[in-house]
Amino acid sequence: NIHELGKPRAKKAEDDTKDHSSSSAVPYKVKVQQALLTKLPDIVVDMRKYAEEFRRHADLCLLALRTELRLWIFCYLDFIRGVPYIYVPELNYERADVFVTDINKYLSQAHETLSFYLPAEKVNYLFAGLPGLTTQILLNSLPKIRDGKIDKFGIGRMKRNTSALQANFQNMNILTSEEEFEHVKKFYSLLELKTQEIMSQVQKEISEGGIANTFSFDEIIKVLEFLSPNKKLQPTIVKY
Repeated sequence: NIHELGKPRAKKAEDDTKDHSSSSAVPYKVKVQQALLTKLPDIVVDMRKYAEEFRRHADLCLLALRTELRLWIFCYLDFIRGVPYIYVPELNYERADVFVTDINKYLSQAHETLSFYLPAEKVNYLFAGLPGLTTQILLNSLPKIRDGKIDKFGIGRMKRNTSALQANFQNMNILTSEEEFEHVKKFYSLLELKTQEIMSQVQKEISEGGIANTFSFDEIIKVLEFLSPNKKLQPTIVKY
């Protein structure tokens, strides 16, 4: 009957209340904390692994930026081979070449932006060595000058290019010594001399203690070969 059917139902309701009261004895927040504590060692290991992976990617990013900055200098200074270094009326000889102005602008912007986001030691890592690389490219650019010709206007422009790059590195506070850039300007000044005058200067410096104090033999030969393009010179041309 209806009365008997109600008895089990009442008992079930009583059991449900008992189960609910026992489960509510441990709050949900505590259960979550207990679950996290049991998994904590695994979580710590995973976090360390992810941190190491992020650190490795950060180092790769720095290396890529360092390489890119050097490629900028190679690419822009390679334009030296494409412009005339003899008098051309439409060229402005009072300023550095446009490609030098451009690379200076990009390097300055990159230095300013990276200095805002990165600590000083990482910025130094990115830009260290750029002045030395620049001077080496300028020295090695002489044989690549267009048509193998340069006059006093072109020599003056190469000196202005060198001075503009030097000033830009100074403004970024990454130039440790101005000697390398001054050396480049002296190197291009040799082109204002005649071959015999250069040879006399070489002999004089050797007698005074060694040509290496000013120019290397390779640099002297580079200038002499540029002034005498039909004659391939050897280091033994200058004898002690």
